[in-house]
Amino acid sequence: MAAPEVAIRRLATRIRAPEPEGAFAARALLDQALRRMGPGVDAALERAGLPPDAVVALPRLQLRLHLQGEVSAAELGEAWASALAQAILSALPATRDAAAQQDAPGVAEAENPASFRDLWAAEMAVLRALAQGEPAPWWTTELIGDAAGSAEDVLADILARWIARDPARAAWRMSDVLTQLPALAARLEARPAQVLAFRLLNSAQAALQTVAPAVSGPPESGMAAPLRATPAARDAAARHIALLPASLRIALALMSPAQRLPWLAAALLKHAPAQAAHLAALLETATALPLSMPHAQHAGDGVVPAPKPERLAEAAETEATEVWCGGLLLLIRPLARLRPAWLSLGEALPERLLALGLVALQRLAAPLPPAACRAALERDRPLLALFAGAPPPDEPLDAVRAAPSLAVEAEDALAALLAAAPSGTAHAPAALRRAYGRDPFAADAATDALCRLLLRPGRLLLEEGAATLVWPPDAADIALRRAGWDIDPGWVPWLGRRIAFRYGA
Repeated sequence: MAAPEVAIRRLATRIRAPEPEGAFAARALLDQALRRMGPGVDAALERAGLPPDAVVALPRLQLRLHLQGEVSAAELGEAWASALAQAILSALPATRDAAAQQDAPGVAEAENPASFRDLWAAEMAVLRALAQGEPAPWWTTELIGDAAGSAEDVLADILARWIARDPARAAWRMSDVLTQLPALAARLEARPAQVLAFRLLNSAQAALQTVAPAVSGPPESGMAAPLRATPAARDAAARHIALLPASLRIALALMSPAQRLPWLAAALLKHAPAQAAHLAALLETATALPLSMPHAQHAGDGVVPAPKPERLAEAAETEATEVWCGGLLLLIRPLARLRPAWLSLGEALPERLLALGLVALQRLAAPLPPAACRAALERDRPLLALFAGAPPPDEPLDAVRAAPSLAVEAEDALAALLAAAPSGTAHAPAALRRAYGRDPFAADAATDALCRLLLRPGRLLLEEGAATLVWPPDAADIALRRAGWDIDPGWVPWLGRRIAFRYGA
């Protein structure tokens, strides 16, 4: 865990002593203690388990220490750090009760503390206040510095920070802002919108180049260049935009063409990630495409209205799922290099990835009894959805069959992947025994190689714009590591998430 960081803007001290000599002596002692306070506070917060990404704002903190007898600078610094750390922890709802029970050699009182799970949550609180017509919170300048000015400036600065910090998560957050705070999203001015759109586009193109260098060249720097939108391009853009939820299309339709650029890019990267390779053309065409207001959608006897500004929900807690064929995600990087043309297929990409994943998983589940086969495939359903970038059919996966042409493509791609797989890859520890009770592929070299690569039980953690596959430490394979197959894919735009591999508990 990274050590927490503490920033103190101003520090004022007052010493009360019966004699001037005692005050001067205490001042020297205090100066030595202050130099020890920073590391002491960091250590105290780390021992208390403060989340490294937590944000705590204390506008004014009064600290009173009661010390008796001979006190060294080290003891004074430790007492000061302990009391200050207790005040910070008391501002956090999750640790308030525990902090109140701790004995500290001092008393700390804070006025109107504000605490958040991480920096993203703190910035979202600023956007909520702006959307409700309230002034930016007092601690906004601590987050974004001198950029804190008009609502438009604050919005643009926070969006820029999101894109620079984590473009995958930024796309998800921006899509949520567009849905739930459309009035605030519409206040983004045209020029900042163009800059932000280019930054998001540049990040997506850089991610494509990292995972699949043959997909496309570097993005063109001309978001405001003369448009070359043909009727065919407009039809394609309208078809792709139709993939977005109605609430997003309503919010986009209320914006000017220049304003909608970054919001449209974020919405496509979250809800239609298969279009990532076409994102530049889509954004260019969308500026000349008048978006029509979607028809009202009926829900039961009522009508779903246009979205209204409301409290933006915080990110859902991380979902952890047990998966068995975690090695399916190891195919992402090599597949992008062996089949780069697939990444430009747009709507057809999830179909091909789904067919490939189904062929691989069904082949490994085939030796199991029917009930166990179905259970094994359903257990890996979240894994298959992540690999394909779209949810698989609702019917049981053991009954799903890809179209004949897609099945042939999937078999060819799987054969190419197995041919490129690192030689000497071993079975994951105890995986065969847990899955089958024996080795059913001993006489089938091709399927045995697939089993060595894919059958890697672990835990899949899904969160906002990210997915992490955690394997036991003994599952690390030297052949895979030497060949670089377990290097983090990072942000995979056509899947809409940032993907990482970890070895741990």
